[in-house]
Amino acid sequence: MSEAIYESLEITVEDYEKYKGKHVVIYKNKIISEGLSSIEALRKALEKHPELKPEDLEITYIPYGETLIL
Repeated sequence: MSEAIYESLEITVEDYEKYKGKHVVIYKNKIISEGLSSIEALRKALEKHPELKPEDLEITYIPYGETLIL
């Protein structure tokens, strides 16, 4: 059985302002593409980097402002 290890993305204020409200694709802890949907972001990432496989990438959403989860 393998164990997955996840690291949190460290994002700068400039990157937050640039990507807030968007889905981003991360490879080796670096944002490589963005989109209004996760599908669009992944498509752009694979077009820019055809050597990568989808399973090598992480997709996350950068929310607007503070989000309260109850």
